[in-house]
Amino acid sequence: VWMYFHLTDNGTKPWVSCNPPLVESGQDEDCVFLRFQKAADARDHVMYDQEPSKRWLSAAHECEWAGILCIGETARAQLTDDYQQCVYQISLISFIANGAAGSMPLMMNLIPCMTVIQLSYNEGLVGSIPDDFFAFSTLEQGDGGIVQFVSMVNNSQLTGTVPETLFDMSNVILFEFGDNDGIEAPFVKDFDRLQYLRQLYVFGMDILDEIPSVFHESGVINELRVQRNPNVGSIPEELGNLPELTAFWAFDNKMSGQIPESFTNNNVMKDFRVALNELTGQVPNLLFPDCVEFDISLNQLTGPLPANLPFWESIEFFYISENELSGTIDPAIGTAWNETLLRFIASNNQFSGEIPSTFENCDKMQSFFMALNNFTGDFPFEICKLRSKDGLQFIHSDCLGYPPQNYCRCCTSCCDPRTGNCQRDNVEVSSRRALRAVNDKVEEEKEEKINYLEREMEEIGQGFRYVYENHHDFLGELSQVKAQRAEEYDKLLDLEDIYEEAIDESRGRAREFEGSVASSIPNDGERRVTGGGEILYDFT
Repeated sequence: VWMYFHLTDNGTKPWVSCNPPLVESGQDEDCVFLRFQKAADARDHVMYDQEPSKRWLSAAHECEWAGILCIGETARAQLTDDYQQCVYQISLISFIANGAAGSMPLMMNLIPCMTVIQLSYNEGLVGSIPDDFFAFSTLEQGDGGIVQFVSMVNNSQLTGTVPETLFDMSNVILFEFGDNDGIEAPFVKDFDRLQYLRQLYVFGMDILDEIPSVFHESGVINELRVQRNPNVGSIPEELGNLPELTAFWAFDNKMSGQIPESFTNNNVMKDFRVALNELTGQVPNLLFPDCVEFDISLNQLTGPLPANLPFWESIEFFYISENELSGTIDPAIGTAWNETLLRFIASNNQFSGEIPSTFENCDKMQSFFMALNNFTGDFPFEICKLRSKDGLQFIHSDCLGYPPQNYCRCCTSCCDPRTGNCQRDNVEVSSRRALRAVNDKVEEEKEEKINYLEREMEEIGQGFRYVYENHHDFLGELSQVKAQRAEEYDKLLDLEDIYEEAIDESRGRAREFEGSVASSIPNDGERRVTGGGEILYDFT
């Protein structure tokens, strides 16, 4: 009861399925549980499977409620005597994309036999992760419990830091933590304390400042996925020496440096992905006989391909495009990979020589991209014979322009390495290399504008600094000017008073003169000579 109301924001935000029965509506204990299947893309679109189940808080036994799994009788033989108490106890409560809302459950760690923690794809979960959230106990207080799997992905409203109690769960086998945007640094990395850890997935985290490379001395780690962490720097040399590492994902990390030579010691790798980085140097002579997917595309790698490639007997997806790789393509590859190869993507490099016709043996191949290179000769017609709607569907080569570098009668896309442009289905498109050149030009112009603005700002800043450094002198001069103006103003006022007095005196004299003149004027207006001049008085 507590768990339900805690994760529905006190019942105000029901889950997406199998909420408690509404008696007044006639609902019974049966429901259709929407069990998380997968996310259709990196974050948002979730797909579900539908399965019959029982509603939470119904009359059915809690082990039958939707998303709950209990340890059954069949597991008794696998439990030691100390853990026999866990039979018929809850071991899993699935909260993956079920619409959980509110703060993180404070007392989940009190479920003694919990083996799986699943809290993912719940945008309604808010607040920080409690310090004791991972402090599980089964036999005695603080023993770390028997939790083996932890998955906390895409809970974007969570905040705070990752509690260090995580590393007290000594039995954890898989830890998955990613795309929790609100989590802040520091992110502790004491993974060497987890002696049974085999799968570590930490992705989409700006706070991860390096790829974990130190694990428990038992060396059982076999999957490491640390993609989309832009601050990890480079690939640690130690990773290549992990004896059981079968999967390494570190794509889209902005990593620099080289692929460590130590990976030549690994012969169990099945899935190697370091695309979308800034790796340089040559590709080591790797020997991955069990490798299914290999992706080093969109880097700055140079030199020839590994000489051991013909011994990669399980490869299905081989992506090496958008680098500066050179040399020739070994014809032995097309023969060695004939039973497994599905995609061979080698566009936008500097390969030379002829395109090997031995790829005609790869009858399962679906995509074959060799455009924007320096290959000579015609595209092998033997490979064209593989074209079919269920087989080879996409072929790219340098068959655009006149004369074309590689004449091709079956290609679905033709490119011209001289211009970087391609034409697909009679529609001309720009290759990524051409787009990158345009983008570089735009970035160059942007940099010039930024430098110009910085110079302008520096000049303005110098002016401000001059004013700031000399403003006391300016204020002093201004005070002197104001005092001088005040003195002049006072003098002006004195002159104004003198002027007013002179005006008053002039007006008085004028009145006296007018009186004397008026007394001497005859009433009939005739002429009369007075003083030394003749005056005509006109009364009209």
